[in-house]
Amino acid sequence: MPMLGKRPATFPPVDKQVQFDSIAAGAMAQSVGLVAASEGLGTCVRGSIDHEAFAKVANLQKGQTVVIAQTIGVLP
Repeated sequence: MPMLGKRPATFPPVDKQVQFDSIAAGAMAQSVGLVAASEGLGTCVRGSIDHEAFAKVANLQKGQTVVIAQTIGVLP
């Protein structure tokens, strides 16, 4: 069991973590998009969001941030 506050040796260096987080967020958005399409819905992935306002509304803690946002809706 990992100790709190310590990064396992297999974790990427902190300066590389943002890249890995972005890759993971993209993969999640793709999965959501595929499921939405299978249900006849459309999606829109956005990176241009008001990060400060979202963090406040979502009650994000220090160190948490939004990478991308995704809207799901009915196609015209």
